[in-house]
Amino acid sequence: MAEIVSMFVSEMPQKIQKLSESFELTKFDELRRLAHQLKGSSGGYGFPTLGLAAGKLERTLNSHADGAGTGDPVLAIRSQVDEVLGLCKRVII
Repeated sequence: MAEIVSMFVSEMPQKIQKLSESFELTKFDELRRLAHQLKGSSGGYGFPTLGLAAGKLERTLNSHADGAGTGDPVLAIRSQVDEVLGLCKRVII
C-alpha cells in the first residue's frame, strides 16, 4: 500500500500544474474532470479532506455549467481551485 500512496504523492506536482493551467485557460470541462478524479482517488490514498474539497469544486463547476450557479462563477471557482491547490501542495510535503 505504501508504494501506491507514494505513487499518488509523486504525481501531485503534475496534478497541481494541470489544475492551475485548466483554470487559467478557462478549460472548465478539463478542470471538472481533474476535480472528479481527485475526489474519487484522494480518500482511498488517505487524503479525505482533499477529496471533499475536490468534490465541492466539481459540484460548483457542474452547477455553473448547468446555469444554476449564482454570482460570479469565475470568482467562486477561483476560491475553490485555490483551496484544492493548497491541499494538493500539502500532500507533496
